[in-house]
Amino acid sequence: MLLLKQKEQCELALESCDEALWDWDTKSDILFYSTKWKKIMGYDANDEEPHALSAWLNMVDAKDMARVNEALRKHLDGNSHFFLH
Repeated sequence: MLLLKQKEQCELALESCDEALWDWDTKSDILFYSTKWKKIMGYDANDEEPHALSAWLNMVDAKDMARVNEALRKHLDGNSHFFLH
């Protein structure tokens, strides 16, 4: 019950700041997407969006893939605090 309440509070905070956010749990390979992210990507808030990193990477344009893979590798190797591409 407490976890659900915290999730709802986090979602409200994200909506109020009008930012798109996604988060990847590397241990479970599950992604979280904010409502704003879903809207930008064309998903309805209730749609099933891709929940694994491989599905997310399939949305990257082929011309950007090398740069995204390099940024991801650097981040996973501990050479950056955030994965920004």
